[in-house]
Amino acid sequence: FPAVHKDVHKLKAAPADPGRLYITEHGPWISRSDDAGRSWRRLPAGHARTVTRPLALHPRDPDRLWLALLEDAADHEGIPRVRTRLEVLESRNGGLSWHDCSAGLPAVDCNIYREGFAADASAPANLYLGTSAGTIFHATEDGGAWQVLADGLPSIRVVLPA
Repeated sequence: FPAVHKDVHKLKAAPADPGRLYITEHGPWISRSDDAGRSWRRLPAGHARTVTRPLALHPRDPDRLWLALLEDAADHEGIPRVRTRLEVLESRNGGLSWHDCSAGLPAVDCNIYREGFAADASAPANLYLGTSAGTIFHATEDGGAWQVLADGLPSIRVVLPA
């Protein structure tokens, strides 16, 4: 698939439509397939130095998704990371356009690993964002500000909502 970058970071199927696939990649875009992976479309997301990796999908709306953005300047481990502030973007049209939904997230130097961002199946859906600095943030799909759910933990590698 020449339309898909060779450094795929995450692949997720939309819970409400398993034929809708999303890929995050090493670049300021995501790729989307509407036919179970037979064809792909690259969609811009973020800023020029953005790397997309953590991704959360809405449980009932295949067009709604969230990205936690990382910066492309690699650290001592060679891993892109957050260097200035946590930033989350939301799309309500399958990645065609994005708006910032970072209210409440701090300026911090940390990482958000591939499995560190998730949405649960509640109505409204809850979003959980875990950082390598040991903080878990929570917000709802309704668009309120992010709140600290837990702090002072070891590095959060995986967030699995109940």
